Amino acid sequence: MRMFGIVVGLIVASPAVAQMSMPETAPVCVKAEVVPGFEAWGKSAGAAQLAIGGASTLALAPADAVKFSPPLNRAAAPGDFGGVYGITIVKGGTYRFALAPGAWIDVIARGERLPSAAHTHGPACSGIAKIVDYALEPGDYVVQFSAVKVPKLAAMVVAR
Repeated sequence: MRMFGIVVGLIVASPAVAQMSMPETAPVCVKAEVVPGFEAWGKSAGAAQLAIGGASTLALAPADAVKFSPPLNRAAAPGDFGGVYGITIVKGGTYRFALAPGAWIDVIARGERLPSAAHTHGPACSGIAKIVDYALEPGDYVVQFSAVKVPKLAAMVVAR
């Protein structure tokens, strides 16, 4: 009789146990994950321009009103936002661009798109959607953001 009670108890409890073990669709963030080099990410409202080592909150415009030069490789979708910003590199090296939300980024030198050196997604709970690396020499660059679904973009650039 005791065995019967144990079996009934297991059958009754099994749906609850099964529900507890189901994975969640999105992580529950208790603590922000810090990405090395981006320790200042999210610490302040951010500047309105790109600057090395500082968080930026960039205002974007409807993409069809932005003059992208060179033009985008793909047409902007209705409702997309974009923007064009300048940045000056003083010391050559690899620079990492972190973005949130996700966006397309082009770094332009002398009218030509530069190839990225690497790219990855930001880790869950970091607040960073995308990280793209570029090898840059000293000089002035144009940074084009496109395919953004909201009118503001959090960005940060750090030397690696």
